[in-house]
Amino acid sequence: MEDNGRLTVIGAGPAGVGAAMAAARHGIDVTIYELAPRPGLKPCGWGIPDHRKKEIPIPRETILKEIDGAVLYVDGKHAIDYTGRGGPLGVVVDKPRMLETLLEDAGVKVVFRAPVSIPFGDGPAVAAVGVSWYEGEKINAVQVHLKAPKADREKLEFYFDSHLIGYYWVFPMGDGIVKVGVGGFAGMSELATKLERFIKRDPRLSGAPRVKPLHGAPLAVGGIKPRIIGSTVFTGESVGGVYPLTGEGIRPSFLLGKTVGEALALGRDPVKALMSSDTTWKIQLQRRILEMVKSLRPMRRAEFLSRLDPEVLVRIGLGDFSRLGLTAMVLKSPGILAQVIKRFLTK
Repeated sequence: MEDNGRLTVIGAGPAGVGAAMAAARHGIDVTIYELAPRPGLKPCGWGIPDHRKKEIPIPRETILKEIDGAVLYVDGKHAIDYTGRGGPLGVVVDKPRMLETLLEDAGVKVVFRAPVSIPFGDGPAVAAVGVSWYEGEKINAVQVHLKAPKADREKLEFYFDSHLIGYYWVFPMGDGIVKVGVGGFAGMSELATKLERFIKRDPRLSGAPRVKPLHGAPLAVGGIKPRIIGSTVFTGESVGGVYPLTGEGIRPSFLLGKTVGEALALGRDPVKALMSSDTTWKIQLQRRILEMVKSLRPMRRAEFLSRLDPEVLVRIGLGDFSRLGLTAMVLKSPGILAQVIKRFLTK
C-alpha cells in the first residue's frame, strides 16, 4: 500500500469500522474521522442475524437479546413461524457500544466531531459516509422505542401489508423495551401515520410508554452502486450495503467495508474486490427479487408472501445461501420467484 502504510477512513459506522479493522490487521496505520460524537448513531433495528458464522466479532457484553426465531404475518394473518436450528437465529446488539468496543480492541485511532471533505487529500481513503451519498433507490423507515414487556420476547415479528411495499416490525431489546417501526416505499409522514395506527391496533403496544420518540431515516435498497472520487473509495451504505428485502444494514455494510479495507491494504483494486464479493452478489439477488415484488398487484403480493417456503424466505432474507443452495431453493419456490432466481444464476 502506498502513502507509507496509512489509511484514512471517513465514518465510524459498521462499514468504516469493518474497513479500519481489516486494514489494521494487515499492519496499516488507520485513522477514522467521524462527524458524530459516537459511532453508529444512525437509527436502525440493531439486529444481526446468523451471528454464529462470526462474520462480525460481536463482543458478548454488547448483546442485548438473543433471538430464537421469527414470526411473519401477511395482512394480519399468521403466515410463517420460523425457529433457528441448533441455536439462536441472531442477536440484537447495542450498536454504538459494539462499534466502540471493536475499535478499542483493534487499536484504531478515532477522531469524533470531525467534519471531513471528500475526496480526502491525495492519499488513500475510505468513505463510509452512509445513505446520504448513495446514488441508487431509497426507501424510508420510522421507528419508536416502547416499554412493552408483553412484546419483549425472543422472536422478531414482521407484519407485511399487501398495500405497502415494505413491512412493520417489532424487535425485542430486553428489559421490556421493544423497537416498533415500519419501512417501505412511502414518505416519512405517511409512514409515521401508518406506524401510529399499527401501534394502536396491538393491545401489547397501545398506550405503552415511549422510551425514545419517533425517529426515522432513509435506507438504500437499489443494489450496489460502486463509487470512487479521486483516491477515496466508497463503501457500506453509501454504495448500497443494505439487504434490499429486509433493510438489514449492519452486517452487509461491515462486510463490504472489510472487503474494501483489506483490498487497499494488500494493494488490490478495491472496486473490483467490492463488486466480486459474496455480499454484493447476495445484495444484487435481493434487489432483483424486490423489483419482482414491486411489480405485483397487492392481492398477488399477499398470495406470493403466504406461499413462500419458510426455509427459503429465511435463507434468502438472511443472505444465507450459496449458488448451489440457491439452485435447490428453486424447487421450493413459487413459480415467479423461481424464474427470478434462474435468470439471476444464468446471467
